Amino acid sequence: MGLGNLTTILRGFIKGGVAAVTRDDDASSESDWREEFVGDAKAEFEVSAITDTGYEYGINLEGRAQYDKFRRGFGGRIADCPPTVAGCSSALVNGVPTALRGHTSRFYTDGPDVAEDGRIALESAHLFLRSTYGDVTIGRDDGAAYLFSLGAPSLLAVGASNSSVDYTGLDSVKTVNDASGFSEKVTYTSPRFLGDSIGFGVQFGGSYALNARACGVDYCVKRNDETGTLAPDLEDIFEVGLALDRTFDNGLSVEGTATYARGSEQSGFAGLDDLESFNLGAEASWMDITLGGSFLQSNNGLQNGNYEAWDVGATWKPSDLGVTLGYGHAKDKNVNLTSDQFVAGLTYDFDKFRVGAGAQYIERETQGLSGTTVSPQKEKATALFIEGGFEF
Repeated sequence: MGLGNLTTILRGFIKGGVAAVTRDDDASSESDWREEFVGDAKAEFEVSAITDTGYEYGINLEGRAQYDKFRRGFGGRIADCPPTVAGCSSALVNGVPTALRGHTSRFYTDGPDVAEDGRIALESAHLFLRSTYGDVTIGRDDGAAYLFSLGAPSLLAVGASNSSVDYTGLDSVKTVNDASGFSEKVTYTSPRFLGDSIGFGVQFGGSYALNARACGVDYCVKRNDETGTLAPDLEDIFEVGLALDRTFDNGLSVEGTATYARGSEQSGFAGLDDLESFNLGAEASWMDITLGGSFLQSNNGLQNGNYEAWDVGATWKPSDLGVTLGYGHAKDKNVNLTSDQFVAGLTYDFDKFRVGAGAQYIERETQGLSGTTVSPQKEKATALFIEGGFEF
C-alpha cells in the first residue's frame, strides 16, 4: 500500500470539580447552600498511515463521559408552561396542543425532565484523509460550522458560555454553531493559505450530514422526543466555515471566524421550519492576554422561536498562574427566556495538571405558570467552585 510509517495516538483529558451552590428556589430548610459535583472525561484514539506520496489516512475514535446531574446535552426543561395555556410555547399536532423544543437551544417548558446524572457516548468514529490539499473526514464527527466556531476564551472547565458542565443547572448560553452535532457526515477542511500574498491566512471548510440525529453528553437529538415535545426533524444539513488570521510584527495575533448552517425540516408539523443558524467570532492575543467574543443567531428550526446568544471574555496567563473573566447573554423566544451569566476564576498549572477556583453567577427570567396564569419567573444561582484536571 506504499506505507511510509504507521502511527497511533492516544490523547484526552479528565476534569472534575466541586461547588457550593445556592439557588433562589432551594427547598432546604437547613441551609441555602448545597454541594454539587461535575466530571468530564474524553479519550481519543487515532491510527494512521502515510503513503509514499505524502497522503495520511486512518481512523479516529473518541469516547466521552460526563457527570452533570442537571442536564443531558445542552438545554433542558425550564419553568412549567403547559401548551394548553395561552402564552406558552405550543403547536397543534393532530389537533392536540404540544410544547415546542428548539433545535439549537433544546429548551422546552412541558413534559418530563430528561436530565441524567451520568452519560457516556462514542462521539467520533470516522475515516480521514489528510494532505497538502486539505483534510477530508467521513463518518461520525463534528460539522464544519462547529469546527470553525469561536467562543470567549476561558481557562476553566465551567465558563460564562459554551460550558460542557454546569454546577447550577441554569446555564443557557451557547454561541458555537452546533447544527448537526457528531452525526454521520462528510467534511472538508482546507489548508491555511494566502498568508504570504495578502497578509493574512485564510482557511475554509464545509460539511454535509444526512440528518442531525445523535445523542451524546453535550448534544442529544433524537427522531422521537421522549419529552413529549415537538422538535424539528432535520435532514440534509449543509455547513460552511471561514477563518481569517494574522500575526503582526509586535506579536499581536488576531483571528476572526464566520459559520453558517442550514437544514431541511422533514416532519411538516405546524410551528416548525427549516433550520438556519450563523456564528461570528473574534479573538486577539498579545503577550499574556487573550480577548475574545462571539455571537450566535438561530431560528431554532421553528417558525417563531429564535435563539440568540453572545459572549465576551478575557484570560491573562503570565506564568503557571492564570486569570479568567467572562460574560454571556442569551435569549430564547420560543420559551420566553432571557439569561445573563458571569464567571471569574484563577488557575494554576503543574505540568499537565491544572487546578482552579472561581465563582459562577447566573440570572435568568422565563415565563411560567403561577396559579392559573402565565407570569415572569426569575431564577438566580451562585456557585463557588474548585476544580482540577489533567491532559494526556
